[in-house]
Amino acid sequence: MAPEVINLDYNEKCDIWSLGIIIYILFSGVFPFKGKQKKNIYRNILYQNIDYKQEEWSHIKSSGFTLIKQMLNKDYKQRPSSDDCFNHKWFKAFHLDKNDAVDSSNASSAKSLANLTSKNIINVQSMFVRSQQRLQIFQV
Repeated sequence: MAPEVINLDYNEKCDIWSLGIIIYILFSGVFPFKGKQKKNIYRNILYQNIDYKQEEWSHIKSSGFTLIKQMLNKDYKQRPSSDDCFNHKWFKAFHLDKNDAVDSSNASSAKSLANLTSKNIINVQSMFVRSQQRLQIFQV
């Protein structure tokens, strides 16, 4: 849950936070915020810095690492938009166009990304596409 959702003042950038959390978990294998109760987790989301342990992130290209950190910026005004994320050079490496059918047949270019299955990358990209489509609906 994005910090601004906890504070009940949010917009579409909370989706970017959520996708950043999913990507963080896929890469590191752990949740970035822990707590025994919901209130502890919420407090940690609001006030705790995310730990990017060097060994867990050493296999990630710097452009991907930078994007994840931007997506998990606690200030939603500083987070990239869904278009920014989708068009980021790290995702561009997978050659998935917004108009392509999003399924496992597009997965071949994702093989080079360490520790993530190509299906996970396609699922994350699909979430970006859905987020963009949802935003377009609200802008009409």
